[in-house]
Amino acid sequence: NVSTPAQAAGIAALEDLDFQRKVIDHTRRWRETLIQRVKGYALQVTGSEGNFVNIGFPDAPGQTAADVDAYLRGKGISVRPMT
Repeated sequence: NVSTPAQAAGIAALEDLDFQRKVIDHTRRWRETLIQRVKGYALQVTGSEGNFVNIGFPDAPGQTAADVDAYLRGKGISVRPMT
């Protein structure tokens, strides 16, 4: 069940096409920036049309997905594993 105020908020959000366009443009711009930077480290990047990027990591010690995840968490950056 969804409350009446929540329904009204949802409808308003769906009707705010200007905001949707801004979010889409922002996502595309930063996704492409991220992809180019990741490729600069010679990592595999799977194409994406969403608000995420899949990155393939080598099995070399210190370069695995788990190693990178630990490093980023130490910097306060959380990533979602997709295994």
